Amino acid sequence: MKFRKRKLPFYVPILTGLFLVTIGGLVLATVMGLIPTTSQDFHAPRWIVGAVGAGMFFGGLVIWLPKRAPQWISTGLGVVVWLMLLSVLNYTALAPGLTPLPSGLNVGPFTQTPFDPTTSRLMVGTLAVVADVYSLWWVAQRIWKLPSLGQIWKNITRGEKK
Repeated sequence: MKFRKRKLPFYVPILTGLFLVTIGGLVLATVMGLIPTTSQDFHAPRWIVGAVGAGMFFGGLVIWLPKRAPQWISTGLGVVVWLMLLSVLNYTALAPGLTPLPSGLNVGPFTQTPFDPTTSRLMVGTLAVVADVYSLWWVAQRIWKLPSLGQIWKNITRGEKK
């Protein structure tokens, strides 16, 4: 079965970017103290909340970039978004006294509620390790001109086809 590529209506990226920039901007304004809050409103350190806000804000900017934008701008913004995600994942996996998934998880017929702290840390920690390894591979690929993970996968699966 062959799937057709459908082009999104022009307003979808505009509205998605607007949503991300607005929410990210509000979170950043809250972290910087422009929107008054109490310290009890934060259930994580301010820098983690700021990383989430910055990731959303710059993610919205990435969506708005025109196709003709210089490569270094799109790559730079993408790296900023990725680093914000990594900081949140690694903090959630390693922060002392934090249970990442205290209420449990529901995925289709699978229901696990609540998670014990070890299982919760293991799940989020595994995701953080995978993201960290991917990030290191991405950097190494740019430094030493290594093949992409997709190219490696093609080479592996090419031998299986007959």
